[in-house]
Amino acid sequence: MRSPEFLLAMLVAGLLAGSGKLHAQQLIELEEIPDEAKKDTEYLDHLEKKKAMRERLAEQDAQLRSSFEDRVKALETERKTKLEPQATATVEVDGQTLNVTEPNSAEQALDLKKPVRDHYEVSPDDFSLYEHDRWSLNKSDFQFDRPQYIVADGQAGRTRRWFVFTFSITNSSTKARRIAPVIVAVTNNGAFTPAVGGFIPERLAADSTYHPLAHGKTARDEMWLKENVLPMESLSNIHSHRFGAEGFQPLANPPEPMATFAPGQTRWGVAVWPSFDDELTELKLVVHGLSNAHRYDRKQRHALVIGFTRNDDEFHVERSMFKYGSKEFEYLWMWDQDLTVPLPSDPNDARIKEKKLATPSGGERFLWTFPYEITNSSPTTQSIKVKEVAFALRGSENKGLEVDVGGQKVLVEVKVVDDGRSSIYKAQFLREANLSDPAKEIHRFAPSAENQKYKLPGGMVFTIKTGEKIESRAVFDAQDVDWTDLRQQVEDQLSLAKDKKAASEETWKQATKKIANEHNKLAEQNPGILYDPRRKLTDDTVVLKDGRSFTGLIKVNSGEALQIETPSEGLLSFTKEQVETVTEGEFSAVRKQVLEAIPAAVEAAKQKKRVTAYFSCEAGISTGSYRIARWYRIPGKIDEEWLKAWETLDAGE
Repeated sequence: MRSPEFLLAMLVAGLLAGSGKLHAQQLIELEEIPDEAKKDTEYLDHLEKKKAMRERLAEQDAQLRSSFEDRVKALETERKTKLEPQATATVEVDGQTLNVTEPNSAEQALDLKKPVRDHYEVSPDDFSLYEHDRWSLNKSDFQFDRPQYIVADGQAGRTRRWFVFTFSITNSSTKARRIAPVIVAVTNNGAFTPAVGGFIPERLAADSTYHPLAHGKTARDEMWLKENVLPMESLSNIHSHRFGAEGFQPLANPPEPMATFAPGQTRWGVAVWPSFDDELTELKLVVHGLSNAHRYDRKQRHALVIGFTRNDDEFHVERSMFKYGSKEFEYLWMWDQDLTVPLPSDPNDARIKEKKLATPSGGERFLWTFPYEITNSSPTTQSIKVKEVAFALRGSENKGLEVDVGGQKVLVEVKVVDDGRSSIYKAQFLREANLSDPAKEIHRFAPSAENQKYKLPGGMVFTIKTGEKIESRAVFDAQDVDWTDLRQQVEDQLSLAKDKKAASEETWKQATKKIANEHNKLAEQNPGILYDPRRKLTDDTVVLKDGRSFTGLIKVNSGEALQIETPSEGLLSFTKEQVETVTEGEFSAVRKQVLEAIPAAVEAAKQKKRVTAYFSCEAGISTGSYRIARWYRIPGKIDEEWLKAWETLDAGE
């Protein structure tokens, strides 16, 4: 028989090795004692002592458990009262006083959801590291045919001509790449024209090079695609689609940074210029998008430049062919990255300044302005001409201004254009804001007095030496909204929600009525969607008392006169006695909503201290239009005294 000391030791070991949740009510009950054992009084006495011992140990365990829980609660209370209350302080950043709290852990300081790997060593596991994969295709990866003119018969016996450039791109790297080529034609006479598209020249270019046309519906296109002949694609298709064994796959809308070229994949494309400037003897085709390499310190980007020459001018283009000269990668000046909004000396001085002016007729004009600087960080002297600046307004949440069209909500980005020329309202605004400069009132896109300047039709040319900068200012009038761009945005979004099938059926029904009224069965043979139906905003309508009606945009509608601008007949004026009815269209309602929302949108940009604008500039082969977003917040300054105190403390330890 085991000794009581051995049984006690085993019981304690079991308690220590167990879960620690043993209580008196959880004691192991004795099994039913056999009748023969009930006669053994000594055995029964031993069992009773054993049971009593278990009860005492369970009671001791409960007391220890209670004491332990009380201690844990006391430590938690001490932590909440002494450790968790974080030290608070105020700090001034960008002219604003902010309340800050001291983090009580490394995880809170680094905003981590997991414990730091090592409290005494910096570990990459504690940070989000982003890699920039720098890549570039080879010159030989971009193959091309000689640029050619394509001529086709047009309407009324007229011919149409396009300048066409066919090419192929091969992804020679080992990774899938996002390759979206942008091709700009630059002539020796200073003409800069980005390539676009067109179905007729793309169709003719595909046929002449024995390629199927991407998304072509002819039997030959489908046969060649089945035989794995590479299709001829437009630039827009290369930008927005992937092409593989499964065919053409569109990218997400809006586009995501996903690959368009698989490793080793080759795709054929065609660039088209419908209105090409023939006045040239030298031509450069600048191909962007074949590399993401940059010289960030010099503000230069990598682009492929292909040079051609020809002997004749624009009068004999049919007798002279382009002669290939060179194909080299060059670093172009990124003037858009050198463009900044200067920081104010006083954080309370807003860079965006706005004001409402009273007009002689009793109305109001809303204007605003912001300054900008262009620094030449490149190693060579640069010349640049600012053609146009468009301020982009997207509202307080930066999602876009909301307009209502017949109950449908549409978000738009409103562009207000400044062409650099002055007006009576802009001149008055600058004088009242103490920003007037008489030397620059005629054309504000002018450089500083110490810089070289000369005037050309369409703008001022700035010559900027290395390390120097120019200072200028853009001024905007709320009436100068790019209404064409705005209308296209609204109609694009409304068209996406349009029932194309129903619109196509209605169009086919109306067409059959006009073409073949006697053939009722023709209406039942609808071949499907024949066109992409577009939801268009309605215009204003004026009906005269003599029965004539005009549609367009009403410019003036006073008590005595009415003016409406029509697409076909221009600006028309009528007296009140001539007008029967005036109906406002959807586009006029959209204009009113936008003009009412502009002041609040400008105020939102002012509060965020952010300028978002489109700059269109000419700077050699770096000519283009770029969207920039610049903050003008003054960065906070670090007081180094506490850093030195920590260094001293650390050295003492």
